[in-house]
Amino acid sequence: FVSHSHCQQLLASLWYEGLPGFRRRHSVIKMLITALVGLLCPVLSLAYLIMPRSSIGRIMRQPFIKFICHSVSYIFFLILLFVVSLRIDFGKLLSGIEVETNERRGPPPNPVELAIMFYVAGFIWAEIKQLYQEGLHQYMADTWNLLDWITNCLYVATIILRVMAYVKVNREERDLQGKFVADHVVHGTTTVHHSHHQHNLTTDPAGISTGHNVKRRDWNAWDPTLISEGIFAAANIFSSLKLVYIFTINPHLGPLQISLGRMVHDILKFSVLILLVAFAFACGLNQLFWYYARMKKAECEQD
Repeated sequence: FVSHSHCQQLLASLWYEGLPGFRRRHSVIKMLITALVGLLCPVLSLAYLIMPRSSIGRIMRQPFIKFICHSVSYIFFLILLFVVSLRIDFGKLLSGIEVETNERRGPPPNPVELAIMFYVAGFIWAEIKQLYQEGLHQYMADTWNLLDWITNCLYVATIILRVMAYVKVNREERDLQGKFVADHVVHGTTTVHHSHHQHNLTTDPAGISTGHNVKRRDWNAWDPTLISEGIFAAANIFSSLKLVYIFTINPHLGPLQISLGRMVHDILKFSVLILLVAFAFACGLNQLFWYYARMKKAECEQD
């Protein structure tokens, strides 16, 4: 029924509402119109927020225009993630200080990370609105919604860990400073040069894992900054995979994605059979080589 030509014509007319004759235009004209709408996305979004019932606000309600603006906004979000992954030190660029803030424990957020935080807040609000409008059952039926929630939770966990790291490191700095000043007061010296004090905070063997400027190789394995970086990397992967959902509208990639989604269940069934066969062979090989494993372990312990 849906694939009938009349149904397709009706769906296309609803999708391209507000852009009459768009489908009949040349491909170059289509690309130019799409690029123009993408460039005007910030202006259209602000106009929609300020005057939602105006003519510009009604334009933003058109499905195709809305899709382009959402896609451009999300691509810009991915660009921000890519910029963060390049490890560009914005603190050094903006302040001119030679200190590498990216290599510090518990660094404050840079401008790009603040923009990502605003994006994450918007994503969470959009998911809450969608959950309220669709209901829990219908919302959970879509796997992409679950992926969105997992991604948002990872970003929230990253933000919380970064805040914890920032607070923890600053507390360590204050404790070290108080201890350093107290030690010098006891020894009769009350004036301490700042550079000498900073040197003691970062090179004291007793406080090798404390302070801002400790080298990364000396950090604790469970440092909140390291954990936040790992979670942030996982969130970036899920965010990039969201592009697959956007490509669904493509006449070439969309059917392939649907076919792959249908194949996942069959692939999982075959994986179970492969695991059973591999487990059977593993049991047989373990029966043959168990002695040599113990022998090598004993040799390693002796060495």
